[in-house]
Amino acid sequence: MTTPFQQLLHAEHTRRAARALADTGGVGGVPRVAAVAVVRDFTPASFAHSALAFAHLLAPEQRALWYASFTRTVYLAGDPHNLRFRQSPIHVSDNGEIAWFAPFPRPEHEVLLRMLRPFQAPHRIGAAPTDPVPLPCSTASAALARLDIPTANLSILDYAVHVNHLLAESLFDGLLIDASAIRIRHLSRTPVLIGYDRLRVAPDPAFPHLLRAYACLALPTDAGTDDQSEQAESQTDDTCYFRPSAGPCSR
Repeated sequence: MTTPFQQLLHAEHTRRAARALADTGGVGGVPRVAAVAVVRDFTPASFAHSALAFAHLLAPEQRALWYASFTRTVYLAGDPHNLRFRQSPIHVSDNGEIAWFAPFPRPEHEVLLRMLRPFQAPHRIGAAPTDPVPLPCSTASAALARLDIPTANLSILDYAVHVNHLLAESLFDGLLIDASAIRIRHLSRTPVLIGYDRLRVAPDPAFPHLLRAYACLALPTDAGTDDQSEQAESQTDDTCYFRPSAGPCSR
């Protein structure tokens, strides 16, 4: 029997698919595209900041095509500094750890794909950023959004995949317009889903027939985004509440 928690996650999974299809006008034939991220080192703060900056810099037509391809991104291992004379990234992180290349059909990225190996990071995820991650070109005041990431059994590559999907699609849907920065928290287990506005939902490798909430975004409210801090480390069980905002939630 499907639990209320799984029913919620299935609904959000389906809603994200519908949102991606909306950018195609509901018809087929739209080219499948993928962005490319070349990663030298990984720190959560730098990754989140650069992912947001990259998404912000994309032109409207690039955003639509990428969203229609579920913001797919290929992660490759390499030093962005060594690529500057070969390819032109749209954005390089401030510390030079990550270079982001525009979403194109696979043949357009063939040089990078042949030159670099897939990114693999067996070591554990580092500590969450101590300071909020600023949003690109924010016009908001000091309003903070909150991104909660349950990191149990989560590899660095999986962390990058899920966080990037959630941040890019939230930015494209205008959910972050009232926030000036995002406070990132790493949780030991999945939180009770109270007061979140966007979820990143995907199958759980340990239990393929079940879905998992990999990242949970809470937007600024008059009461702030840390009201549920004491509940955040609680087990989900079958108690789950979700506050859908404009637009569907991430898969």
